[in-house]
Amino acid sequence: LYSAEKKEGEYIIEVIDYYWVRDVPKEKRTYLRTLEPVFEVVVEGVPILTIWKNDLEHTRKQFVQ
Repeated sequence: LYSAEKKEGEYIIEVIDYYWVRDVPKEKRTYLRTLEPVFEVVVEGVPILTIWKNDLEHTRKQFVQ
């Protein structure tokens, strides 16, 4: 389950494609920007798959409270 700001340590995997902005809710996309990816598949400089870990260790410093 997606714990959001509870940061219970789950992994979030998203395929970043043409429909990502349309299919992933804006609130979730905004939240994912607060996390550092743990892994990305990049093709020709463009990420096509990203994995985040939803915990404090992988939260970008400016978003740690």
